[in-house]
Amino acid sequence: MKLAKRIAAGLLCAAAACSFTACKDTTWAYKIQDTTITAGMYIAYQINAYMEAQNEAEDTTKDVLEQQIDGKDATAWINEKVLEYCKSYVAVEQKFKELGLSFSDSDKNILETQLENMWYYYQSLYEPNGAGKQSVKKILENSYKSNLIFKKYYDTDGIEAVSEEDLKKEFTDNYALVKYIQMPMKDAEGNKLKTEGKEELKKKAEAYVERLNNKENIDDLIAEYEKILEEQEAAANDTSSDTSSGTSSGSSSADASSNVSSAADTSSAADTSSAADTSSTASGSASSGTSSGSTEEEEEIDPNEVIIYKEDETLAQKFKDGIFGAQVGVPTIVEDDENYYVTIRYDILADESKYEDYHDTLLSNLKGDEYDEMVKSWYTDYSVDTNEDSVKRYKLTNIEFPSYS
Repeated sequence: MKLAKRIAAGLLCAAAACSFTACKDTTWAYKIQDTTITAGMYIAYQINAYMEAQNEAEDTTKDVLEQQIDGKDATAWINEKVLEYCKSYVAVEQKFKELGLSFSDSDKNILETQLENMWYYYQSLYEPNGAGKQSVKKILENSYKSNLIFKKYYDTDGIEAVSEEDLKKEFTDNYALVKYIQMPMKDAEGNKLKTEGKEELKKKAEAYVERLNNKENIDDLIAEYEKILEEQEAAANDTSSDTSSGTSSGSSSADASSNVSSAADTSSAADTSSAADTSSTASGSASSGTSSGSTEEEEEIDPNEVIIYKEDETLAQKFKDGIFGAQVGVPTIVEDDENYYVTIRYDILADESKYEDYHDTLLSNLKGDEYDEMVKSWYTDYSVDTNEDSVKRYKLTNIEFPSYS
């Protein structure tokens, strides 16, 4: 009986405490228009914004929260980004309904696969910090809805459809389809070549251009040069390990360089004829840049084909300038500070499948920024009710990133 009284008294005390402290509800973070942003979604957006801030921060060795981004303290920058994410979420949900859009069975299957993949890789990041699978699912679905809205506006037959002519112009102006032989300006031991060595290497590059002009297949020459580099490296390794032979690494490099020169300069009439006879596609022909009838085998992925994007900041500017300055179908030498490239540029529109593969990317290039601004215009006047208790509880300093070591 006494135990029952003590339990009852405890419950009364708890109830009294709630009445005095108003029992803080931290299950939600924002109420925007008629939509509630749950705590789990808020935390997931915090994590996303935090990682975006890490990419924007100048000093990767310091805690991002101790830095500034775009002239603001990182904490303020992240919090503003989270609120933008949440407003955008509501705007997309409302616009999706307004346009009468819905998920097809195919969309649902794709989303399910994406969710499982994302959760497999990032569960250890989101869940321990308080963002469950359902919160991540809502955000993923919203992102997919945004993509469907984007297509509703700008894709074929869209509200503000982009013409195929403009898309193809974007493709040809800013993307280049190439194959190249990469010739590093260094010896077998990784040392940079001096002026004389670079001049000798350029002569070898010019010899490859001549062979391509004689209708040899660039795929064959790529394989040939890769083999030469492997042999050169192996010879250098053998020399460095054999200290009793009296052979210097310099002579080994010279011998390997001689092999490169010999292979680049030598091509028999029979080899040239064979290459010309077997080179039937745009990716294999050095001079025509045109495509003959294709087979299923020819449509498989070509490991030597590379599509270069003009705005790719990871590539050397000299390399990009050389690639985009090259004429289609004409073998040429492109040079940057570290390599010579014996290159052939092809007609990127010759294979319709490549254009189709890049269709969505081209559309995003042309209209992505415009769409982002349009979404912002949808939520400019949104009313926001902030749960200060949640904001105080779910601090950025509480986010923990898993160790993968």
